[in-house]
Amino acid sequence: SGVRVLDALAAANALPVVSPPWSNLEDVALVPIVSGPRTLATGPGAQFAFTLDAPGIAGSYYSLILSASTFPGWQFPGDPRSLFLNVDPFFLATIGQNAPPFLIGWSNFLSAGGTATASLDLGALPAGMLSGLVLYQQGITLNGLSFGPATNVLRLSF
Repeated sequence: SGVRVLDALAAANALPVVSPPWSNLEDVALVPIVSGPRTLATGPGAQFAFTLDAPGIAGSYYSLILSASTFPGWQFPGDPRSLFLNVDPFFLATIGQNAPPFLIGWSNFLSAGGTATASLDLGALPAGMLSGLVLYQQGITLNGLSFGPATNVLRLSF
């Protein structure tokens, strides 16, 4: 499907950089990409889908995580790397969790093509309940018992 160059720092969203060709890339990393809506709501019909694209690690376990803040982040145990997300109640409620009917497919194994789809259903909550809240979403992968690559960070606004 080709190679994409992304500016993953722009407002904590992954945005395609549309000015190729690149003639002298100094540093390139292959990372899983999580994508989905950036503006969320609560109330009837508030259902949202997120996709995870990680073709280099097909079949690996993944978990999508939410947090209300970023940096310094959570350091992987026994590993110098860390997530951008801080540990808070949202983090603890979502890491490694599927909580139907709210969280579906947030923790599972990637398909043979290295993709996954997760959904967030906030239709049972009163309309406007989370208005003004900002959350951040990031995914992690596991290769056996070791942490694999982490995804970009999405900023989710209500």
